[in-house]
Amino acid sequence: MQFLTAQNIRELYDCVEPEVVLCLLVHKVMLASLKEGVREGRVLLHDWLVILVAQYNDDYKLVPYSSGSSISSQIDVTFSQSPQMQPLPRLVFALLRNPLLRCHEGVHPDYRIFLQCLFSALEPSSLHRAVYPMMTSYSTPDKQAYPRHSLSLAALMTNDSPIFLLDAFTTLIVFYASTADPSQFPPPIIVY
Repeated sequence: MQFLTAQNIRELYDCVEPEVVLCLLVHKVMLASLKEGVREGRVLLHDWLVILVAQYNDDYKLVPYSSGSSISSQIDVTFSQSPQMQPLPRLVFALLRNPLLRCHEGVHPDYRIFLQCLFSALEPSSLHRAVYPMMTSYSTPDKQAYPRHSLSLAALMTNDSPIFLLDAFTTLIVFYASTADPSQFPPPIIVY
């Protein structure tokens, strides 16, 4: 498949596919953590994001070079000028929180190896779901209320959506809020 060459850096930012970037990052970080340890993989990921944010701000000329005000308050870490890049900080954060890169105790070595094997075999969209789960809400077991929520407690507190499904690729969680109709529990079996 042939693609046209980007004419400038902004055009390149507009064509970013977050799922593909995540996939490349996961492979790079796994390789670094296998060679030099999990801490080195985490540091590599931190450095990558810092360099990306700095380069983005430099390319968009968002941070003035004068020393009149605090530079840190003017740095655009949300990629507001490039909607395609906006998911990247959240995906990097999710990857840093993933058991694959957790440094502290509590992650069994066999589970980490399982994740390395799984993540190296997944296509980008499935890997995205495995690293950053998708939460969907339902007003009834048969009627979807909202296709994609942020992963937050605030999303679970909405009164209009008493049923939530969290899809983390290897784990599915169904949550019925206290406002859900108890006669509709358990949910009907859905066959895909």
